[in-house]
Amino acid sequence: MTPIDTSHPFRAAQRCVGAALLAFGGSAWAQQCNYAFTTVPAPAPAAVPSLSMLGLALLAAVAGLLAWRQGRFPGSRFMAITLVAAAAMLANQGGGGLVQKAYAAAVEVILSNPGGESGSVTSANGDEVTFRNTSGVPLRIGSISPAPANCGEGQVIPPGGTCTTVASCPASCPAGTIWDGSSCVDIPEEPACGVNEGTNSESGQCACNAGFARNTLGLCAPADLCANGFQFVNPPGEDQCKP
Repeated sequence: MTPIDTSHPFRAAQRCVGAALLAFGGSAWAQQCNYAFTTVPAPAPAAVPSLSMLGLALLAAVAGLLAWRQGRFPGSRFMAITLVAAAAMLANQGGGGLVQKAYAAAVEVILSNPGGESGSVTSANGDEVTFRNTSGVPLRIGSISPAPANCGEGQVIPPGGTCTTVASCPASCPAGTIWDGSSCVDIPEEPACGVNEGTNSESGQCACNAGFARNTLGLCAPADLCANGFQFVNPPGEDQCKP
């Protein structure tokens, strides 16, 4: 059997592409967003009568057919054709939005309990998450963590309605690193501090503990150890105040 020559430029490119896909796949898998949520019943708003797009389409179609059958005034047939065409356009406007929303949803959470429920949903970072209310009663999102850009706490979803948000969460960083908002960076090491010293929370540098002051030798000594006019020198092997 003739061995495969991996030194060929095309095969080398294949290997590079495969490695890149593996690296990308691992990164995408690490960026998973998990939302924990609860829903509670919400009072139903008062219904306001209105004509939907489909209702307007039906009305225009009936008017067009009546104008066609009567045909007793000039231009009646042209008006009938116009009304029927308008009905077709309105019907398309009325149903197209639902199809587009259903197609765009990457993850869908069904809320079916009219008494409220709790659950969780996991989605890839950047994907759409849609909450669909099939309980038959209005539901309010009682809590959701972490807080999403949309569909947050207090959002009311009507019966048969939906609420869509985009999953957003920081990337998972390996041990010893933290997320700084754009990438994973190494966790800064705390400096090795001496006796009676600790790390300052603001500067990150070593500072004398409470009740201590740094002397001329750079050591932290009790601040009230020496009287006025004297200086704590702390030479090796002895502790004393000298003028």
